[in-house]
Amino acid sequence: MVHDWSFPEYPPEIFGKLPEGFVLEEQQIEMLCFWHRKALEAVDQLENPSDEELNARCGIKNRIFQAILSSRPS
Repeated sequence: MVHDWSFPEYPPEIFGKLPEGFVLEEQQIEMLCFWHRKALEAVDQLENPSDEELNARCGIKNRIFQAILSSRPS
């Protein structure tokens, strides 16, 4: 089965409206934690997701988590 489904790099349901030139890995740890919680909620709210959709949402969640692990407290 082929799905014509795409997931934005920074989904608005997690990040809202972002400024031009936004770089996830340059954000403060507090915002990263906030977005990580929203990403977890986005994964939890999926009903019967396709593998592609689940992988995309988990991918952004994991990317945020990696940014948290790599960040330095402000």
